[in-house]
Amino acid sequence: MWSELSSFGRAYWNHGIYCIVTAAFFFSISSSLLRPIGPDVTVFEIVAVRSTLSMVLSVVTARLSHDDSPLFGSLGHMHLLFLRGASGAMAMTCFYVSVQKLLLSEAVALLFLNPALVAVLAFFFLRETITVYGVLGCISSLIGMVLVVKPPIIQGDSGEWTDSRQLGVLMGILAAFLAAVAYTSIRKIGTREKSLTIAVWFHSTALASSIIALLLGVFGVTFSMPTATDWVCMVVIAMCSFLAQLMISRGLQLEKAALGSAVNYLQVLFAAALGYILYGEPVSLLSFVGAILIFVGVLALSVKKSQPQEEEDGATEEEKQAILALDQEDEQHVIELQTHK
Repeated sequence: MWSELSSFGRAYWNHGIYCIVTAAFFFSISSSLLRPIGPDVTVFEIVAVRSTLSMVLSVVTARLSHDDSPLFGSLGHMHLLFLRGASGAMAMTCFYVSVQKLLLSEAVALLFLNPALVAVLAFFFLRETITVYGVLGCISSLIGMVLVVKPPIIQGDSGEWTDSRQLGVLMGILAAFLAAVAYTSIRKIGTREKSLTIAVWFHSTALASSIIALLLGVFGVTFSMPTATDWVCMVVIAMCSFLAQLMISRGLQLEKAALGSAVNYLQVLFAAALGYILYGEPVSLLSFVGAILIFVGVLALSVKKSQPQEEEDGATEEEKQAILALDQEDEQHVIELQTHK
């Protein structure tokens, strides 16, 4: 029985789509638990608690795996790891603000402007191609996202477009761009760094930035002692976020940047369901149609993956270790090996 479970676990861990779907589910749980936290608790406090607990879990995971490799990775990839950490930390902070200002499903949907941005960034910086299916999938997903968000231009009720809502939308769009930068940097790193290392950089950068923001009183925020309920929510947020970051890092290592972030669109569906079940947030016809279009986009992006990527996904463990051994050589040569072998 244990051998069967172990085999299933390995197969699951080596399937990029499964990892990303799992990450989307845990991300949605994490987002939904932001609502019960008291209004006096600042976003930076939530980020600090989440990042602290996630760092502890990262160190424990490394110890349990008996991995003697550097937790923060190799020196040659520090610039990419820092870019992933910094952009991810800022994206998380902006996203938390948008969750506070918008409906849960709206905030999550806005975050998913990032697949189109990822596709553009990956095209210019990773030399990844976009198939016709990919273009149609992104268009379908983006239209679905707009329908889920339901801006005033669609509803015809501009009276709801308050300053608070405008800030939420602005933070959501900014979070989407920063998330796209983070996802693209993960793809650039590829399998040359472990997913735990990539997650550690995200957690440590988020922790450092949130502590600095609290100490300096950025945007006039001050520390407020959380209640027992706040602490419980923040601990669960940290645990779910740790698992989600680990799974999304692994998934994006195995899948193309645009495809991986498009599958991550499932967060919108999970968020809409949790928002309705936990907080009574209505699911309108537009939201339902938008969700269907998002699913269509995910399916389109999953069809006709390019042959080089399929060959990469089928690489043996020995081939991947050989690529890792070339770590100190020219980075472009490594990327070419991963793409064309």
